[in-house]
Amino acid sequence: MNYWIKCGIAKISKEQFEKIDKNDYLRYKKNKYEYDVLVEDRTTFKTKYKIEVIDKPRIEDIMIMYVKGEK
Repeated sequence: MNYWIKCGIAKISKEQFEKIDKNDYLRYKKNKYEYDVLVEDRTTFKTKYKIEVIDKPRIEDIMIMYVKGEK
């Protein structure tokens, strides 16, 4: 199975981000009002952290997270 089929990007608040285990995401990018968090498995992350919306990323989104994001 291709990597990007299961992964996702969650847009979450600072409070939500602070509650997430660092082992549960691949990269993150801090924006002005929220965090973008790249996760390996959308479904598992959504269930564990009760995040309502996790976007399916394009390959460009994944590349940006690896170039501009942090671990």
